[in-house]
Amino acid sequence: MKISFNYTNGNAFNLNNEPYTGYYNITDGIVYTGRELQNSSLPLDAQENILGNYITTKYIFNRSTDTNLVLTYTMSDLEFQPNEIVNQNSINDKLDKLYSNFLELYNFCFIQDNNLPANYSGYFGVSSNDSLVYTNVKSTEFYSLSTIARSLTGLKGFDVIGMNLARNDGSTTASSCLLIGFIPSTLYFYKVSNTPDAETTSTFLFSTTYADGFGSQPFINITDITTNNKDTLFVNDAVNNQIYRLYIDPILNESRINSANLDLLNTGGLKINTTGNDFLSGATLLYYFANEIYTYNQGRKSITVLDDNLAFKREFSNTKLKTSNVADFAINPIDEKVYILMDNFEIIEIKKDFTGQTNITKHNNFTDSEIPKRILFSDNDSNLYYILTTNNVYKYYNSAKDKLIGNFKWHSTTNINLSSTDREIFDAKILLENEDYDSLFILDKDVTAFSTTSAYTGRDRILRFTETNNQVTCLDNINFNIFTLNDIRVNSQYFNNITFNKSIKKILFNLDILSSFILSNFTYSYVNEELVYSSNLILSSNIYVEKDYNYFVGVNETVSPQVLNRCIGRLYNYQNIILNSLEKRIKNLRYPISQVVNF
Repeated sequence: MKISFNYTNGNAFNLNNEPYTGYYNITDGIVYTGRELQNSSLPLDAQENILGNYITTKYIFNRSTDTNLVLTYTMSDLEFQPNEIVNQNSINDKLDKLYSNFLELYNFCFIQDNNLPANYSGYFGVSSNDSLVYTNVKSTEFYSLSTIARSLTGLKGFDVIGMNLARNDGSTTASSCLLIGFIPSTLYFYKVSNTPDAETTSTFLFSTTYADGFGSQPFINITDITTNNKDTLFVNDAVNNQIYRLYIDPILNESRINSANLDLLNTGGLKINTTGNDFLSGATLLYYFANEIYTYNQGRKSITVLDDNLAFKREFSNTKLKTSNVADFAINPIDEKVYILMDNFEIIEIKKDFTGQTNITKHNNFTDSEIPKRILFSDNDSNLYYILTTNNVYKYYNSAKDKLIGNFKWHSTTNINLSSTDREIFDAKILLENEDYDSLFILDKDVTAFSTTSAYTGRDRILRFTETNNQVTCLDNINFNIFTLNDIRVNSQYFNNITFNKSIKKILFNLDILSSFILSNFTYSYVNEELVYSSNLILSSNIYVEKDYNYFVGVNETVSPQVLNRCIGRLYNYQNIILNSLEKRIKNLRYPISQVVNF
């Protein structure tokens, strides 16, 4: 079973006794290299520190701004009941729960910074000589994409995929990418640099209004495109009621591109395989996952699944789909469920084979004017996903579907006006690559340029964000050594007060070393009525808890439930002292004292 994937910087796992840097996945409780378990994946060993131990036990960090800090187990969960038998199993059960609380305290020492976006890198715009240019100078004046010589008038969407890669599985980072944009009747192909911190001019490769070269069926209304992140582009045409499969390997690897031959379409560089129309009716969205194509049929109000050769496999619909519209959908690579984003911001979850019950989550973090556009699962951290609306990007924890991390603050970025009414998000994609961030591309359009005529003069851009998902921590050291659960547990059915006291001593060591590295609190401020992470505030004094003999079983005491509960109670109180020190601090009021607030 898939559990999680993330990126490590060499401080959690070893590969062949050497620190491992890169993506890892946890499958069936074992840690492997790569985002997912493949034949080439290698097992990793957790380093003997708390970080490696935490990841292999708890898997994810999930504290957000509004997380209520509560220990996993309360005293009533930990204490022995009056008639409970004291033996190896019952003692280890209490020790396991105390250890779980300890790891939860470590989890609370990290938080996702909600000052988003983490890094606005730049954007694709049009230069004065009609070239598609990527610039990292955000204040640079941009031109309309409709002025470009290739005429990207009315750009509706795009996709992006790495070029010249031996493997397109995210194990390497491409130096260049294929940017594929579409308007209703045309596909445009550009080679763009994958260097987010440098200004570069893109190379126009070609465009096409046909699926298989001149004389074949022309595109009429392209509504969405997607790739298999390898060698194939899928194009949906709602009017033709067709899904086209185009082979783009020669383009990605530039095996047939030269100065004398850019038009691959007329030389058979693309091939086509289309579906019939007996099970498609107004298909508007496409998604590729595990050798299958998923499409939303607006006419049939259903999600239809096709195989790699575009043959029908299965279909899903329910009352929600019949009575509402689907904004977008995506598949979570961990639980392999389809997450269907509805136009009212409800998310319907169903297994990808459409068996079992559906779950519904409702998000309420949006303004009345926002319309849902995309749902994207992070390629960097399996515990994160994004919902994009017409005006903003919202980041969530995947472990709790309604736990908002934060939304993008356009007022803190340069020259982005998506908070106004004249610009909207039309599309967004994440580039798969081997970096410790999500390469998020967003199509930003000037909607004031729309009119009843066919003319379009909007100044559009494709924004790029390198969205790091690193945690802010209040610890001075995140990699300290600890006693593991195996060290702490009672290993024999024959035990006495000395055996139990050894376990208590090891738990105390863990709590002492954790508290010694907690140097600060997370502080927050209200900005525009929203609680935003501000800084870390150094503690006025170190956390100190005086120990006495009540933490241990005395020499002449029997190992009874009452005696053990006294020892467990002291440890639980110590955990709560650490917990209270980790509470966030708020530096100002949400509303000024002089402001009249109406609820």
